[in-house]
Amino acid sequence: MLPRETGIMNTSTQIPRLIVPDAVVAASERLLRRWRKRETVIYWVGDAQSDVAIVTSVIRPRQENTLGSFHVSSEANADIVVWLCARKLKLLAQLHTHPGSYVGHSDGDNLGASLAFHGFYSLVVPHYGRAGILPLNQCGVHVFHYGFVELPPAAAEKQIRIVPHVTDFLS
Repeated sequence: MLPRETGIMNTSTQIPRLIVPDAVVAASERLLRRWRKRETVIYWVGDAQSDVAIVTSVIRPRQENTLGSFHVSSEANADIVVWLCARKLKLLAQLHTHPGSYVGHSDGDNLGASLAFHGFYSLVVPHYGRAGILPLNQCGVHVFHYGFVELPPAAAEKQIRIVPHVTDFLS
């Protein structure tokens, strides 16, 4: 894994950018905070082309949670794959919490990301998600590229764009 400080990977050409509506971020924060003092995981799903992926929904899989880990069974992930196929959606990212400020990927995190593929994002949210996801630079943003690589904060900000789900020019 590359350290946070390096920018060796050219993410703009190899990994699709994520476009995330602020409503998805808000729903994600609510789901992550429900577990308070347990690690938990949620998935971002949507549609993807070669250079951009648009997150449309957030899914909380069935899972087992402890103070320092989470586990999603093969059966629970299979149910998600069936659900996604029925709606012609794609798995784009996972977000999971850590108990403290460490936002790197542990060996357990790498093993637990059983649905990872090239371009798959894994965001690590500190302090069990109590402070939320934004600003994004408090989170660890990892992408799967021959294993998980942690993006430097500036690269993560370029790769993940939060957009408003409603804009009212009338008011």
